[in-house]
Amino acid sequence: MTENDKQHSCDILILVAVRSEFEQLEKAARAFNTEFVKKFHKILGTYYSMGKVGDYCVNAKYTREMGPLGYRGSASMAINFKMAMNASKIIQLGMCFGISTDKQKQGDLIISTYIVPYDRRKVFAIGTTAPVRATTDDDRDENKDTILPIAAQLSQSSPNQVPSQPVDYRVDYSDVKSYPCNQDLLKMFEDEKARGGYNHAVYLGGLLSGGAQIRSRKFVQELIESIQVSDDEEIKGGDMEGVGLLSVSPQDDPIWIVVKGISDFADENYDRDIQGRELACLNSANFVLNAISKCKAIRN
Repeated sequence: MTENDKQHSCDILILVAVRSEFEQLEKAARAFNTEFVKKFHKILGTYYSMGKVGDYCVNAKYTREMGPLGYRGSASMAINFKMAMNASKIIQLGMCFGISTDKQKQGDLIISTYIVPYDRRKVFAIGTTAPVRATTDDDRDENKDTILPIAAQLSQSSPNQVPSQPVDYRVDYSDVKSYPCNQDLLKMFEDEKARGGYNHAVYLGGLLSGGAQIRSRKFVQELIESIQVSDDEEIKGGDMEGVGLLSVSPQDDPIWIVVKGISDFADENYDRDIQGRELACLNSANFVLNAISKCKAIRN
């Protein structure tokens, strides 16, 4: 690592996506007597140094873009800033949607034990069967004789013809699986949850994550009912950024976790409650800073 690289390095990188998340992180840092200094990387642009939080050097990046996609999406920002700062851990904080309007409320926190990338679903025309899945170009060549008859069924003629009438479809979620978070970070937040002292609930569980902005309870219910997780796992909420973190480290050695407050329930009333968003973001920022400041076990 060069001297220039060292000046940007950190132990923990915090990512926030939108203005409310950034403003509440800054507010929490000020109340915590933690510095929040704007800095500049000659290639990647601005970020914020939070100095030492407990034993750890912490930087924050405000990506200014919701979701995992694009140059400023969570995938690109996590990969690039992790490499530039040699960060060993990444925390995505801010706001998410909840699942249960009966058990959860705005401002409650969700700590991701795993991420469920629901965009990996498959869509088939009704009346067809799924092709043998090809994982490489060679596999696709080998499976082309299997795939072509399905297209032929769809057109009921030549595989090169387009059906004259629209064909209904079905959605298959069987390829969707869960990806666990970093266990050291999870332990850090479990310890903070156990210490308590918060006026909001803290849930451990799965997060649905994908590129879509969901404003439909019906769609959320479809996901919950269709995605199979193990008996000891439970989906607690959903967001748009968590799925991007899957790109930053191997599945069997994740360096990330998501800690977010519930701002809404992915329903048709999303745009009506700005205060709920601010509360969700502030609660997640306060919880994360408290946890980091008290942790002694994740120096690697």
